[in-house]
Amino acid sequence: MSLIAALLLSATLDFTTVDRAIESQLKSRSIPGAAVVVVQGDRVVHAHAYGVASTETQAPVTTATLFRLGSTTKMFVAVAALRLADAGKLSLDRPIGELAADLPPPLRKLTLEQLLTHTAGLSDDAPMQGPLEESALHARVRAMGDDAFFTTPGEVMSYANPGYVVVGDVIAAASGKTFSEALDELVLRPAGMTRSTFRPLIAMTYPLAIGHDGLNVIRPFAEHAGNYPPGSLFTSVDDVGKFLIALLNRDAALLERMATPRARIEPQERHYGYGLLVQEYRGTRLAVHTGARSGYGSIVMILPKERVAVAILANRTGAILSGEAFEIIDRFVDGPQTPRPAEASLPISAAEIAELAGSYVNSAAIRAELADEGGTLVVKFAGKTLPATKVAADRYRVAPGTQLESFVIVRDKEGRPRYLTSSVWALRKR
Repeated sequence: MSLIAALLLSATLDFTTVDRAIESQLKSRSIPGAAVVVVQGDRVVHAHAYGVASTETQAPVTTATLFRLGSTTKMFVAVAALRLADAGKLSLDRPIGELAADLPPPLRKLTLEQLLTHTAGLSDDAPMQGPLEESALHARVRAMGDDAFFTTPGEVMSYANPGYVVVGDVIAAASGKTFSEALDELVLRPAGMTRSTFRPLIAMTYPLAIGHDGLNVIRPFAEHAGNYPPGSLFTSVDDVGKFLIALLNRDAALLERMATPRARIEPQERHYGYGLLVQEYRGTRLAVHTGARSGYGSIVMILPKERVAVAILANRTGAILSGEAFEIIDRFVDGPQTPRPAEASLPISAAEIAELAGSYVNSAAIRAELADEGGTLVVKFAGKTLPATKVAADRYRVAPGTQLESFVIVRDKEGRPRYLTSSVWALRKR
């Protein structure tokens, strides 16, 4: 987009339809409240709040209301790690056993590069309840053994919250502070995020959006200090706006490193950088992260070239308003929409089904089985048995709208099926 076009757009921006769309989503999806911020260049061009912080008190959401981000927190953790690396206190490529003492042997050979890009081979989990003291972070890392891994580090990208738990512990060790103190010093205060915090007892002293399941308040409040780094930052759109302005301007070189494609996500045909997912969108680069945790949902989208960013926060479990975020982003890009190519069903031979059949495992909660049922390839996942349709070599479509809409088979050097990859996870064949 040219400078003249950008100036004309900035002068004529009207977010009325977006506000109406978000308000409609709150009603149709039983989301109590939400807030949005849109940044262009070095200023906020739109910030708005919707609904209530609690369905019981009916306190209104404002742009200063704190929400818990969920996994969007990872972009803040990545910033902290990169700043420590730039200061010579960490290395992205050296084994973390050289950087932090008292790590269990299975973790010592991992690198921050692997952990930040989800290529460390760790199984995924995200406990919502646990110890309340910040010492729980190191205790959780110390308890990680061989069973924390589902495969060999460096082989495949597979989203793993525990990887960022380890990153957070290494950040704490390198800074000589608790994790929350380190993030406050390295990221939050430099960006002017004066009310943002990982600590719920501080968050509760400010206007706070309470987490909901539908329209019901979640009790008890989900809290696990050992799970702070992957998804527990409390912040508001006012503070996120300041962070995004800093990334797009003063820290543009840092954003470039975060938004550089690094680990390929096979099923989605995009990549993970550092704390951000990266894809091509309408002829430009788009960096994204979403967050879904007990009581909350969030999404951040950044167009580095256009110097535009949007964040939408909500206080219902898994409420990610991606359609509305894309509606905003579409106002700032002028490239054509790329139509999704039509997918034709391809035949699957009995030999192919036999080759694919078996159990695929990431963790106790993330597992699937491929099987032959009457000559049809089926997927057994989350208590359901669904037919799979082949649409390309090693690519399969399951049921739209389910947890497992599609999957890609990744093969080893000998050509044998090694991983079933779906969404951002990989499951290793047993």
